[in-house]
Amino acid sequence: MTSGVFFPETDRLNYLRTRLKSLSIQLAKISDTLKTLNGKNLSNLRPALRDAFQLRIDILTQRQLNLETEREQLAEELLQFSLEEHPTANAKINVLGAVKEGIIVSLGRAAKRFPAISAARPLSSKIPMRVDSAFLPIHL
Repeated sequence: MTSGVFFPETDRLNYLRTRLKSLSIQLAKISDTLKTLNGKNLSNLRPALRDAFQLRIDILTQRQLNLETEREQLAEELLQFSLEEHPTANAKINVLGAVKEGIIVSLGRAAKRFPAISAARPLSSKIPMRVDSAFLPIHL
């Protein structure tokens, strides 16, 4: 269940986490490739092939530096990130799974009882109050 979500903020948080994971994977692959390329003896190769290897090493090294810089910036933003209360936040209770008959969702002194629902499907319902808390006590 979610309530009072300001979706642009949660989207940014999800983007930061996903991007950091992607950067870590890319950096690991580049690091492994550079170890392999730097371990090769290039002096025995034809000049054109040696130049190609060196160009690949240079490109991957520059890419690694760029990705590390981006990772540091995103990690810093993630450390500074905090969810704020926004007046335009979606003040609905969103059920992503299913709500069974007789469930009561309450926020403070406001509550909503869900009657019999024939289909188990996602749904949303407004509870008429300002959402100040992320905690949703659910009574069965």
